[in-house]
Amino acid sequence: MEDLLRNGTPQQLDIYVKRILAKYANEEQILFAEEIAGTPPAPNDKKVPLHFCIDKKLVGEDAYGIKCINEVKITDWTATQEIICNHKARLTITFKVVLWVKYEDNSFGIVVLPDDVYKPYPNASFISAMNVPQTIGYGETLEIIGIGTNPKFKWVKDVPLTEFDAPIPPECFDDPTIQSHLLIKAVKPEYDILNDCPYTTHAVGHSSTGETWELNGIHAPQGATEVLLSIFVDVLDKLGVDQDILIEGIPLDC
Repeated sequence: MEDLLRNGTPQQLDIYVKRILAKYANEEQILFAEEIAGTPPAPNDKKVPLHFCIDKKLVGEDAYGIKCINEVKITDWTATQEIICNHKARLTITFKVVLWVKYEDNSFGIVVLPDDVYKPYPNASFISAMNVPQTIGYGETLEIIGIGTNPKFKWVKDVPLTEFDAPIPPECFDDPTIQSHLLIKAVKPEYDILNDCPYTTHAVGHSSTGETWELNGIHAPQGATEVLLSIFVDVLDKLGVDQDILIEGIPLDC
């Protein structure tokens, strides 16, 4: 290779590349509930942790609550982006949350959200009203989709293109190769284990038709543990086009 670089003849090379026009990078909270406050209580466009209960583990006549959450993972996720009317990017992430929990008897278990809320005999239940979309401002929502088949959380946020790190020339939107790539760079959960769930037996999983809560469900007579959970992710959205560039160089043989 040294001989080639020393003695080779430079020539014009046509290189096919993806040119990045602009990027959006930010930490986003994708698992949350909308705060309900005031008199009378009403949504106020502020995020608070998702509030839910997990059944205690029943061993004989003894019930053991959640002692700790050892690990939190997001799984079965997809991340997509769509340009809306050439002035904003719609970011969409669908996902499940897997909790590796430790009980008071030092045994372990797995809780999958939102799956374990919508089973016929659920072992988890939302205190937050997650049977309706949580809405923050005019462009951010969190809802549960696929109830009855394959439930997932779906987070959507509209980001004005003015919040990207560089202006995008208007003519670029006419380029048929324009596309975007949305990446999740890091996942950072925050949680807190509270006391016993305030309901002696917590609510049966919500239905897609928005049925009222059943405060004394037919399951979990042993009680449940209250949990607060938030998930933050670092997102990186790259908007670019396909282009050819010409350079002077010495090609290596294929």
